[in-house]
Amino acid sequence: MLWSDRFVWLHVPKCAGTQTRAVLRKLGAFDEDLDPNIWHQGRREGLTDSGRVVVANFRRLPSWVLSLAHYEAARGGGPADPWRWSGDDVLARYDADRWIRAEHLPEDFAAAFGDLIELPTARLTKMFRKRRNATDYDRSLEAWFTPADLEGLYAANPAWAALERRLYGDLLV
Repeated sequence: MLWSDRFVWLHVPKCAGTQTRAVLRKLGAFDEDLDPNIWHQGRREGLTDSGRVVVANFRRLPSWVLSLAHYEAARGGGPADPWRWSGDDVLARYDADRWIRAEHLPEDFAAAFGDLIELPTARLTKMFRKRRNATDYDRSLEAWFTPADLEGLYAANPAWAALERRLYGDLLV
């Protein structure tokens, strides 16, 4: 969680948060890193309810579960199992006023922070080119999910599905 007098940014796991945090740090855009040892904090009384704009990253559900499963497997958390994670359980800790879609980082970052911090618009896309904290695996959804699997994944995570539909206009089914 990063905050300034104008915003709080919440780091939702595996939604391009490491990259977003690096850009915010380069821009000198925040006053405090609440606890650098605890990355994934949700809303916190006193910070997120104090008139600051709350911003968080988001990602399409199938891509999120794959990323999390492979990240945890690489850390010794067992085999990569995308069915092990509940997007709704994670999302319940986060409620943002503005969302940054991981697949549209530079554009959504500019939209989310444009009135909150000074942005180097000419350099912003370049600042997001370097991928950070990425695990190497086959990212094609077809390699992991059947159409029925995708329907089941969204059905098991209705809150995530609703937010994804609102932010992207559709679901991947």
